[in-house]
Amino acid sequence: MKSATRVASAVQNWFDSSPCQKKYSQDDWTVLSGVVLQYPLFESEQYGFRVLACATGSKCVGRDRSDSNGFVVNDCHAEVLARRSFMRFLYHEAMFWISVSKRGISSELVNNSIFRRKDSNGKLVLKKDYTIHLYISESPCGEASVYPLKSEVVDKYVADRMQRNINSKDMEQTRTKLRKTGAKLCEVNTLGLKSDSNTHKTQFRTKSGRSDIPLYRQTTSISCSNKIAKWMILGLQGTLLTHWFDHLYLSSIVIGQDQLCESIQLQEDALTQFLRQQHLNNSMKKPISCTVVPSAKYRFTAHKRTFGARIASIAVNWTECESHWQNVLTTMLNIDPFIKKRFLCDTRKEEVLLAACGILEGGRYPKTTDVDEKRLRLRRTASRLSKASFFAVWQYLMQTNKVDSCIEAKKRIWNASEHLSKAQQKYVQMYRSRNGRNLNLDQEGSIDTNA
Repeated sequence: MKSATRVASAVQNWFDSSPCQKKYSQDDWTVLSGVVLQYPLFESEQYGFRVLACATGSKCVGRDRSDSNGFVVNDCHAEVLARRSFMRFLYHEAMFWISVSKRGISSELVNNSIFRRKDSNGKLVLKKDYTIHLYISESPCGEASVYPLKSEVVDKYVADRMQRNINSKDMEQTRTKLRKTGAKLCEVNTLGLKSDSNTHKTQFRTKSGRSDIPLYRQTTSISCSNKIAKWMILGLQGTLLTHWFDHLYLSSIVIGQDQLCESIQLQEDALTQFLRQQHLNNSMKKPISCTVVPSAKYRFTAHKRTFGARIASIAVNWTECESHWQNVLTTMLNIDPFIKKRFLCDTRKEEVLLAACGILEGGRYPKTTDVDEKRLRLRRTASRLSKASFFAVWQYLMQTNKVDSCIEAKKRIWNASEHLSKAQQKYVQMYRSRNGRNLNLDQEGSIDTNA
């Protein structure tokens, strides 16, 4: 519990000191998430905690605004953006280690990295006793956030809904103590509650959202609960980064307490039991720790979900900038201006997105029907966390490394047996059969916009 509290404190303190808080009014609510590194202190038995990536956000892009070229960030939920910000951190580390191999960097700079080379395959892994943790200010959307609410909270919800609906008798019949996320619900018999007649259990489901909007505007992104389950088996690094990194796994997930839930234990149980349902323990070296911690003393509490609060229209992402990268970043040649301007971490500046559009703040989603013109406009407003940005950086690194051509590297990546264990391959097959789509890029190199 002590380490979980320190993980939460590290992320909350980042928000308290970040200029991004000025972007939110007092009436806005959003979600805060961060990836935190736990590392051993020099000549001490104690551990330090350092934030590597942070994000806020709670909206998704509708299917009418998704982009097959990868210039739009389809999922702007905080935990998804925090993970993508961490992937940006990893790409910078890959740049550094490629430079180590090519030019010979001083051992002092190499020692500053949190990674080391694995003896068996030469890939990058965390140093001994270094671990990664994920903090989310509230339970991730999806099945992990279905838990019982306090009776007085349910009464208030029912009263508010009855005021907006003339047929209050029908409303009373659908009363339930379960916190609903707006998407399809799973049965929660393990919490000691009777299952709702309108709920059904699924292994994979889409993000929550309003059901009164047209189908073409509804999101196709899967829930954060399912995405976290995917990360727990396949790693945080994603497919392309497996060229340089071994699979990187979370050691714990820390959730901010929901004051509306009946108890902290029930909130924890919703997440841990969901992960068990995904059979994760059979695929992992050790079970993950899931902890709920109070967060009332932090400034971010003012932006948590409450009655009458409006959902924030923006999403913010930030990545730590390591000192040992600077020498490498200043000597990179023939780099795409798109990468240099948007992606490289030469400062600790936050990036602000229009969460419902998945593009940079100040941009507009193009209404033109001209494919080339639309692509050009989206490129101008693309986030550094977009799939197009990551893919452009990966291609640059492959050309710089000159170990494989991009075509050969793609062939090696699609050979799942080379990168995945049997348990991981089984999960990928289960995902495809239940969800009807691939997890990452397809074999032609186009981008799966829903991953």
